[in-house]
Amino acid sequence: MELLFIGAFFLSAIVIHEAIFVLAAVITLVGTRLCWSSPRRRMSIEERAKDGELTEDQARWKIQVIGCSGPAVTLLGVALLAYAILK
Repeated sequence: MELLFIGAFFLSAIVIHEAIFVLAAVITLVGTRLCWSSPRRRMSIEERAKDGELTEDQARWKIQVIGCSGPAVTLLGVALLAYAILK
């Protein structure tokens, strides 16, 4: 069994593999939550732009970031899950 020395701890490959799996699951859930909440956040940004709190360019930029962040984080989590399962 291979051991990895991190700080004052020796971690086995099994523990590292389980940690990667848990981290991947959490990242996937965060990405899913971002996808689900994006329509509400988009409406909030549009309302702030109508009220004059944001310029059109700022609102457009925030909407683009919101549109990309959820799927990107979800795909990262799924890729890590695939890595953890196949390794």
